[in-house]
Parts: sequence; structure tokens; C-alpha cells
Amino acid sequence: MSRTRVAACLLFAVTTSLGGPVRHAWAQPSGETAADRVYWGGGISAAFWDYTRIRVEPLVGYRITGSLSAGLKLMGEYLRYEQFGRTVSSINYGGSAFARYRFIEQLYGHAEYGGATYETVNAQGIESRIGYPFLLLGGGFVQRTGRRTSLFFEILYDVLQDEDSPNSNGGPFVSIGVAVGF
Repeated sequence: MSRTRVAACLLFAVTTSLGGPVRHAWAQPSGETAADRVYWGGGISAAFWDYTRIRVEPLVGYRITGSLSAGLKLMGEYLRYEQFGRTVSSINYGGSAFARYRFIEQLYGHAEYGGATYETVNAQGIESRIGYPFLLLGGGFVQRTGRRTSLFFEILYDVLQDEDSPNSNGGPFVSIGVAVGF
């Protein structure tokens, strides 16, 4: 992807995320403390088919305003699979920073920039670690289930499509999860 397209996507994400101050029904009450603005969540996934995959993605965020929040996410993954006639086990990891903007109480936009690394093995059995950047843009739907808990559905697309990314097939990332405080 050209640098111009990446810059345009970033500009769109920033201008979408940093819209002017808006007062909504879900804005913070006046007596809210800084600790009340913190939310956390993440995802856990596992697959046990022709390969084993266990992935954990914790996140922590901070509501800057009633509509805008930002945070950090970590990723850790264990893979075990057969390749070139041998069993390969690898640990993959990464991290990112994200921003979310709520257009309405249930609908939000999401921009996330980060990087990750993964291990690979070639036909000669030589292992190497490959790193790649990503820029995820998209959004989601969130539904409150309690005073501080929510269910969410999110679709994100990696606009960088780095050639070293194991996810450079062009498809979206679809997530369903639980958040506390978002």
C-alpha cells in the first residue's frame, strides 16, 4: 500500500476519532474519578484441529471523554503444528495502542496501530522470527449487560497488509467478547 493511502487512512482515523466535544447521555457523571474511567477486557481463543492454537489478548483502556477512549493491548499466542515432516512449537507476541470513538452509545469506531512477531520454520528446519506492523481500522457494536459490563462485536481491517504478516490475506478480523467498564 502506498504511503499516501496509509497517510489518508490515518488522517481519516484521527479525524473520525477526535471529533469535537459532544455531550451524550453516556458521558461521565460529574463525580466520576479517574479510576472510574479505566476499562479492561480482551480476548481468549483456542483451536485444536490439525494444529493447536491458544491466544490471549488482554487490553486496558481509559475513557478520555464520554465518547473518546484510548488504550493498550497485548497479544500472546502458542502454536503447535506439523510442517515439513516435523512438529513445530512457537510462541508469538505483540502489542498495540488503540483509540475508540463512540458515535452513539452502541456504535463505535476503532483505530489500532501495533506490531507483532511470529516464529517460522523453513524446509531445512531453520527457525527464524519475523516481525510485522499493522494498522487496524473498523468499528463495532457494544451492548451493556450490567452497570460496568458489556458484550461487543467488532470488525477490523488491516490497511497496511504488510507482506510479512501472516494475516495478509486481505480478510477482516472479527471479534466477539466481553468488556468491563467500556
